[in-house]
Amino acid sequence: MKLICLLLLSASACRAEDTRIFQNTVSGRTFYHLLFKLTPTNSSLTVPSSYKNPLYRTEDVSTFDPSGLFEIYIRASDFPVPSPGCNGGWIILRMGSTDSADPDSRAKTEAKKALWQSLQAMYTSKRGSIEVVIELNPYVRVIDPVIPKLELDYCNVFFRQAFGAYIPYASPLK
Repeated sequence: MKLICLLLLSASACRAEDTRIFQNTVSGRTFYHLLFKLTPTNSSLTVPSSYKNPLYRTEDVSTFDPSGLFEIYIRASDFPVPSPGCNGGWIILRMGSTDSADPDSRAKTEAKKALWQSLQAMYTSKRGSIEVVIELNPYVRVIDPVIPKLELDYCNVFFRQAFGAYIPYASPLK
């Protein structure tokens, strides 16, 4: 049993080391991003039957909110950043909303909807993958800033956003 646990821990450590973590510092604050391929086997657009969370909110699930808000569920075992406190087996990847008062809100929301529709098509067909940029802040703990070695404090991450728009690249903001 100990050997199996050791092998599983080694495999997950190798997977995390292979993932490139991007760091961008803005106004003295470091933001951590990574590229991640969502697939029909490592993630779900609907709440997985094995998901366990007493604080589950049904209104955010499997829908695209007019503000651009939606959620995806990623298997914690397939996510490259460890989440030791995540007992539900899934990490929620959230797309934040766009403020309707933003003069560019329509274009920003339409871009999010296009991503949502691509994800829907992938999950419906059960084929393909879509690479997304994930923002690990604010639920990330820095274990070693040099590598960087990170852990998630909670079972939540976000699509990378700035000023209400999804940012589909990991380099500094343009």
